[in-house]
Amino acid sequence: MNVNGTLAFASGGTSTWTAGSINGAGTVALASGTVFNANGGGLLSAAPLFTNAGTINVNNGTLQLANFPTNAGTINVAAGKTFSTGGNNLTNAAGGTLAGSGTYSLGAGTLTNAGVMSLNGGTVNGNLANSGTFTSNGATTLNGLSNTNSGTLLVASGTLSAYEITQSAGLTRVDAGSNLALGPGNYNLNGGTLAGTGTITGDVFNNAGTVAPGASPGTLTIAGNYTQGPGGTLEIELGGTGPGQYDVLDVTGTATLNGTLNVATYGGFIGQQGDSFTPLLAGGGLGGTTFSTINAPTGYTVSVTYPGFVQVDIRLDEVPANLFGFGFFYQPFLVATERSEDEDILYYFRLKRYGYDGEGDDDPFGFNMCRY
Repeated sequence: MNVNGTLAFASGGTSTWTAGSINGAGTVALASGTVFNANGGGLLSAAPLFTNAGTINVNNGTLQLANFPTNAGTINVAAGKTFSTGGNNLTNAAGGTLAGSGTYSLGAGTLTNAGVMSLNGGTVNGNLANSGTFTSNGATTLNGLSNTNSGTLLVASGTLSAYEITQSAGLTRVDAGSNLALGPGNYNLNGGTLAGTGTITGDVFNNAGTVAPGASPGTLTIAGNYTQGPGGTLEIELGGTGPGQYDVLDVTGTATLNGTLNVATYGGFIGQQGDSFTPLLAGGGLGGTTFSTINAPTGYTVSVTYPGFVQVDIRLDEVPANLFGFGFFYQPFLVATERSEDEDILYYFRLKRYGYDGEGDDDPFGFNMCRY
């Protein structure tokens, strides 16, 4: 078939492609609401511009759209099947969806995802640049040598295997029971947050981002080495003193420390003087390194030690005053003044209650206005 004008598939229609190719210098356009089923191993042209605002289902063989720069609709690739760009780049626009368990093949090209990409055991042959949401379930593989994230990258289940990932912003989260497997490259955290309760197999370099283990709380495991630079931060939440009640970063290799340790409380936890925690373990040792900056929760002072340089311990040295016995501390602040009939100056105060997070709230127990 030759297309030199525009071949438009109207909204609401369903078309099935079984074999053959489309040639010409025109445009093939799938409108919103259109379903295009690729049921054969046909080659769909290197020449016509292909646009999609509908749904493409790759049900059999390989569907190749070599002149398909942007997807604004939905593409589903079945297991064992392939969607190919003929080595060219593809942008999944905001509002677009790429899904399935098959293969997205770009050769040396780059798949730029600004929309939603959800793979359930699929493969990307090519580089991935994610600024939208990328979710991996099952055994998913990124075969490109350059994979970047500035959006949200979720390893929800199974194993996501990648040569290397560099994050400049956004979030990477590895959920419980799942694995982010890297190699021979690394995970480079240049911005944003690395979080979760799963496992990262490979080396992690926290250059200028935040590593936040757990899911309030939880343990994030690095089966490899961890290096935190001067611009990196490790964020630890304390919800109790028992196992599983505070965050832990468990490093099987060496941990080289620098930068900042942020300590916060959550979930109503009120620490007591002398409470201790071990939020970082390093099977290969710390190499004599330490954090350069320690930030304690509001109202607390902490001491951080490095016993044997194989772990990091936090101890609460001072805790907030508990004036009324409810696990909170109170601070009065001036809200108004006036002069009485006796020429006395009256000062009106409101008590502000501070809780575990250090944020002030007007006290709910009725300690509202005080006058002196």
